[in-house]
Amino acid sequence: AMHNQKPPFDDIHVRRAINHLIDKQEIVENQLQGYGTVAKTPIPGTNWAYSDDVRTYPFSIDDAKAELDQSNHANGFSTTILTQQSQVQENMALQLQNNMQEIGIEAEITKKPYAQWYGAFRDGNFEIMSTVYGADFPDPSGLLYPWYTSFNLPPDGVNYFYYENEEFDSVVSDAKQSYDRGERKELYAEAQSILQEDVPHALTHHTQQVMPHQQSVEGFTLNPMYYWRHYLKKSYLTE
Repeated sequence: AMHNQKPPFDDIHVRRAINHLIDKQEIVENQLQGYGTVAKTPIPGTNWAYSDDVRTYPFSIDDAKAELDQSNHANGFSTTILTQQSQVQENMALQLQNNMQEIGIEAEITKKPYAQWYGAFRDGNFEIMSTVYGADFPDPSGLLYPWYTSFNLPPDGVNYFYYENEEFDSVVSDAKQSYDRGERKELYAEAQSILQEDVPHALTHHTQQVMPHQQSVEGFTLNPMYYWRHYLKKSYLTE
């Protein structure tokens, strides 16, 4: 997550440069041990609203430098990467820190326990930070409307990217209110395209769910609903 209202991350070319500095495939292969997929948009490829027709940011130091050269910070800058005390997130922060140095950006990594990390995230006391987010239900609106619309800026909402785009707000609102899936799919494709042009974030991956359980548990199935009762609804124990 980048704070879109704080310099230097209020500069679209800086945000695009950061996106080019993250080796997403390395994260999936080495940090997740293959249990995930590279993210192109906030909506995963398994969702009916996913669109592949978006701007992408392949890992490239040269492309990152070219974007930074177009920004108001061509000579580099200093920043702080905020992360939780999580090994995966720490490793991701280290990768970004090392790659930032290649184009003249000096970054310090600050690790905080969850309560302090979330407090900083909630209150906007960060510049760039590692985070995980998702939807409580499988409709694509849950991955876009709460997190990116200007109607949901803190302190009342969860748009912790502090991202504002009136066109995006309009498209996502129309999609949320429509009952026509074909129309919604087109609108969500447009919304994803807008996001990936503006890149208020630097997406890395969609995690594959893994739920170990004892062999005596039967009827257990994974469910896109983010509630434990759906996982356990038809589960039972055998002898």
